[in-house]
Amino acid sequence: MLDNRKVIIDEECCLNDNSGSEAIVASSAGSVDGVAKVFDTGGGYTSGMIFCDVSTKTKHTTAVSNSTIAIVLQGSTTSTFTASFKLAEVVKFGNVSGTQNADTTGSSSATQDGTGLYRTPFHNDFAGTILRYLRAYVICAGTINETDVRFKMWLSKQ
Repeated sequence: MLDNRKVIIDEECCLNDNSGSEAIVASSAGSVDGVAKVFDTGGGYTSGMIFCDVSTKTKHTTAVSNSTIAIVLQGSTTSTFTASFKLAEVVKFGNVSGTQNADTTGSSSATQDGTGLYRTPFHNDFAGTILRYLRAYVICAGTINETDVRFKMWLSKQ
């Protein structure tokens, strides 16, 4: 999916590796090799790009029309994420602002699959607080019956 774009991928900066085989039905943290992945910035200010390669996205069935699935970068001052903050929203599928969308193009067609490479800038300064720990997180809102979203997400320098 990277086409001819030149991107350096450091596997230590991988936040989700596409290894999950289960359907997404609830919000969950990203994982690498089946283990929850938390990236430690070392405590200093960090900025760069988030790359999210969505390789599979099948249409999800919902009981209500207000369901959304968002892939975000979360930050926290603790590695357990007892308090976490959304630093960046990378991609959102489903009902966005009351219009049924399949991807970030703004199209109202639910037949688009939303696959592709999404790039989003980020930094770990949240209202003057440096958030040392970062992770990928999938947020499910509304009633999600079943969906199949496979993605690899990693951080890189700009």
